[in-house]
Amino acid sequence: AEYADGGGASLELRDPWADNARPESWAASEVATRSTWNTYSYRMIAGSDGFTNGVTDRYREFIFGLLDAGELLIDDISVIEDPQGLPTQRIQNGTFQQDAVGEEPDKWRIGGNHKGLVVLDPDNPQSHVLHVKATGALEDRLNHAETTLVDNARIRDDVEYEISFRAKWLGGS
Repeated sequence: AEYADGGGASLELRDPWADNARPESWAASEVATRSTWNTYSYRMIAGSDGFTNGVTDRYREFIFGLLDAGELLIDDISVIEDPQGLPTQRIQNGTFQQDAVGEEPDKWRIGGNHKGLVVLDPDNPQSHVLHVKATGALEDRLNHAETTLVDNARIRDDVEYEISFRAKWLGGS
C-alpha cells in the first residue's frame, strides 16, 4: 500500500472476508477522511544560509515541498516580513481563491516530483485550496512548489519573517 510505509497510514484489511495472505486484500488506512486542518506558524530572523558566502538577499522565492512521497491540502500561505515593525505580506496568491478548480495556481511553479492543482476544500466547498502530491522528497532546484515574492522582493538579512499556513494531511510522509 503506497502510504503505509512506516511514515503515516497503517495497513487495514479491505474486506473482513478477504484472504489475509493476498497483498491486494490490504490497503493503506483512510486517515485522510479523519484528518483535520492544522495551522502552522513560525518566526525567524533571516541570516546566512551557509552556502552563498552570506549573500542571503539573493533569494526572491518562497519554496515548500514534502519530505517524501505523500499528499496534502494547503491554504492561507503567508510570509510576513518584519511582523513586529512594518508588517509586509510577501506571498502572492496564498489563498488560491481566485484560481480555477482543476488548474495549477496562478503565480506558483510546481514541478519535478511535486504536482499541484487547485481543488475545493472538502470541509468548505466555497474555499479553494491547493492539493499537492509528491512522489519523492523536495529539492531546492526542481522538486517543490515555489512562488516569487511580491514585487520581486529579496529576503533581507537580520529581518524577522513570519511564515504561516493551514494544511490537511492526506497520506504519505
